[in-house]
Amino acid sequence: MVEHFHKMGAIDGPDVEAQSPDWVLKVQCALRESNKYQGEESISIFKIPKFLRFSGGDFTPREWRFGLHNRENLYTESDNIKISAAAAFGLLGAKWDDFCNCVVDDPVGLLKSYGLHDCFSSFDENEVKYILALDALLLVLVFDSISSRAFTNDALNSLFRSRRVRATFNVTIIRQIDIALLENQIPMTLLRKAIQKCITISYGASGSDGNAKQVPTAEQTLDNILKAAMERVYPLTDKLKHTDGREYPIKEYLNLAYPIGRLGEREHFLDCVYHIICGSKGATAVAGDYYSSDYIHVPSAIILKASGIKIRPVLGTLDNTAFRNGRLYLPVIMLGGTSGSIFRNLALYESLYKSPACMFSDYMNLIKDLLGGVNDVELLTKRGVIQNKLGNPKKLLKMWIGSSEGLGTRSSSKDFHEMKANIVKHCKSKNNVMLAEFKLVFCSRPWYVISAITVTIVTLATCIQTYVAIMSSNRMKPRFPHS
Repeated sequence: MVEHFHKMGAIDGPDVEAQSPDWVLKVQCALRESNKYQGEESISIFKIPKFLRFSGGDFTPREWRFGLHNRENLYTESDNIKISAAAAFGLLGAKWDDFCNCVVDDPVGLLKSYGLHDCFSSFDENEVKYILALDALLLVLVFDSISSRAFTNDALNSLFRSRRVRATFNVTIIRQIDIALLENQIPMTLLRKAIQKCITISYGASGSDGNAKQVPTAEQTLDNILKAAMERVYPLTDKLKHTDGREYPIKEYLNLAYPIGRLGEREHFLDCVYHIICGSKGATAVAGDYYSSDYIHVPSAIILKASGIKIRPVLGTLDNTAFRNGRLYLPVIMLGGTSGSIFRNLALYESLYKSPACMFSDYMNLIKDLLGGVNDVELLTKRGVIQNKLGNPKKLLKMWIGSSEGLGTRSSSKDFHEMKANIVKHCKSKNNVMLAEFKLVFCSRPWYVISAITVTIVTLATCIQTYVAIMSSNRMKPRFPHS
């Protein structure tokens, strides 16, 4: 097996088996045996219904697997990278067991969180510890290496800078957004415990209280790690407008909008993305603010334009969507190759765990209504609402239809319901339609106006000339005295 490990996962970094072959074999054997469980259909914050876990597609990890779902065929290169990262950090033998016991101190409780507690007889306690401890450690070390670099050392630098590992991270964690998949989430508490243990290992016992100036605190390090991750997976745009009215890059916006500790209160990575996208108002469900029936569909973007509605982009979160004075304000959205996947995961996460909140589904369905065809895509792109990284409008339309397929229209928030009702009312108003047609014909085409003015002037001149001619002819008639 040792020879097989070298063939499958030779990583440019520490030779972990040469240092502790028994430790490596123990972890690998535990991972090999971790696919024996079968799940129930109840839902918890980390439990994914069985029909989704085996459906593949946008919800299934492409390469990197985190958490207790999708643990089949674990003997892959990515799992060997996790082991190499642990070894590079110095977690060998007894140190590794101590790390697992500190980070995953309640494996039975975690199995319950994932809905797998009934299968504990076929799911060894050490398997749970190894899987989750390796996952938490890798996420901490990877995103710490691109943020505060509190835990870097020569061995980790060598590992993460190797061409093979760097390419795997870029393709599967960053670009393909494996960390934002619903089936790939691990509890935020594990990241916090892993960070605290890493501080203790890196800085000694004094790191546990964070009093020394050079020793980072667990809260600050977790905040840096989460913001580094969010900066790379945030799917809307690269800038956001803060409440002070100024536009900031995502990293600066997160520092302003989310003080230290705010993101660490979330359940997991995907929950962080959801709250940042929806905004503080959109991510919070308030009783009585949601409709469950009479869902309203709005016309396409081209029809809205023909009805006199002006579409305006806004750099903000989804709760900035509004309709005021004939103007529809839509958050700027950047759509690329991975957008469809992360949008479907966010929408499914909302429907499973955030009910009755429905801000994200509201937005998805609103854009679906607006994108009735390629012309609508081109119009929203021209208006600056959509930043089309796919290039082809047909590809973007197909991607969005696929992303919103199956979401349904289960409910609508009070704000969205009233906004869409006002949009439909505006479109049905004959006065608004006639005014829009007048502006379209005369204001957007100046040659029509010039032609109309020219015709009017010529007509008036002709009338005046005719009148003058008639009056002149009357004065030239001979006048005879009455007999």
